[in-house]
Amino acid sequence: MYEALADSAEIVAGVLGIAVTVVAIIVELAATRYNHRITDLFIREPVNVLVLSFFVATTLMCIWVSAVSNPADSSWLHSLTMIMITVALLILLPYFAYVFSFISPINVIKRISAGANARIRAFAKSADASQRLRAAEAIDEVQDVMRSAIDTGDRDIAMNCVETLTKLLIEYQRHREILPEPWYDMDATAAADPDFVSLEPSALQHIAETKSWFEYKVLSQFHSTVGSCIPNLREVANLISIKTRLLAIEVAEPGSALLDLCLIAFNSYLRTTIVARDPRTAYYILSQYRMVAEELAQKADTDRVATIARRFQFYGQLGFNTGQPFLLEVCAFDLVQLLDSCIDNAKGSIDCLLDALLELDREIRSETQEASLTGVRRAQLHAAAILLEAGDEARADRVIADLMTENQTRINRIISQLQEEGDRQYWELTPRGINFSYLEPERRSFLETIRARLNSN
Repeated sequence: MYEALADSAEIVAGVLGIAVTVVAIIVELAATRYNHRITDLFIREPVNVLVLSFFVATTLMCIWVSAVSNPADSSWLHSLTMIMITVALLILLPYFAYVFSFISPINVIKRISAGANARIRAFAKSADASQRLRAAEAIDEVQDVMRSAIDTGDRDIAMNCVETLTKLLIEYQRHREILPEPWYDMDATAAADPDFVSLEPSALQHIAETKSWFEYKVLSQFHSTVGSCIPNLREVANLISIKTRLLAIEVAEPGSALLDLCLIAFNSYLRTTIVARDPRTAYYILSQYRMVAEELAQKADTDRVATIARRFQFYGQLGFNTGQPFLLEVCAFDLVQLLDSCIDNAKGSIDCLLDALLELDREIRSETQEASLTGVRRAQLHAAAILLEAGDEARADRVIADLMTENQTRINRIISQLQEEGDRQYWELTPRGINFSYLEPERRSFLETIRARLNSN
């Protein structure tokens, strides 16, 4: 056994060297690709410290037992050392499996998020400024992983990062009430953060007054990601819009800073996608934005509904002026859907929606733009039919009066198309799957009423 121990010291030392080399290479490659924090997390992980320490202890045990024991003796130290050698060799492959699992981007993201939550709770107890700094850095670290995933086209990891940041912000809302005032200060250290360094003093003051730096940071990361992932990873941008809707509807308190930031984020997403000439992503973002407006209308938040209606008008016209006329039609259709959802339970928002719908194309009408404006007129006919069905003659007459300024041959052609269209679902794969030219059968009967009123003047 003595000779085996002497030889085992070299074997275990060699295995330790190979293990450390392989692990170091794997960890460094992962850190280079995704986030430098992987190395720090790995070094601090108790399992890694324990396993590598056990390898070192086993090697030292072999050396010392071989050096101080009698070759002719067989003691319990020899047996203990052989057991340690056996365990060290047996755990090698499971340990490598653990390392590969540890450096998985998904697991790294979870650890970063868990660390951020721990920092927030720690600040609530001690008001240590370093804890706030580390919590802010955690958001940047998740963003780094997300950016690397987008660069390499790894959709699943990027979407997991979006999920993680959303959950982090939701969890943060539960701690807001117990966080001391210093958490919300926009001092020199906070203002030096990459997401705040370019802001004007007035903007920093507003963030401090609304106590919203954490929310602002997450949503600004979302905005940056939308710009990075279109058009190649539209699914990530779509998920961001879904999560922003979730934050606005299910997490944000009525009238809160988070709600206002979510609306600002939607506006920013739309401008980014329109400027990037990606109407398909803008089409989906508008759908999520409309859902937020529908929920706000049901909560009687008419001021914000009116603001969103004006934003639809603005971004529809912006899309048209940048050579993406389809977005004008989408905004018109979404305004009609909003109006339809308000007919029964949110009548206070109807007028502002109707104003936006009728003004949507006013600045860009001309006889040379028939193809672009047909969609808007179709949506306005939808609105008139909805209002007539609801018995709201006065508002329906407003729409009809606006339609009278249009070429009547064109209006009659659109009415005929609405009467003939029978497909509720669009005949191609689209995120919404809705056919804008479809009108419910019970509302088609009102089209002849509209035609008659138009022809009577």
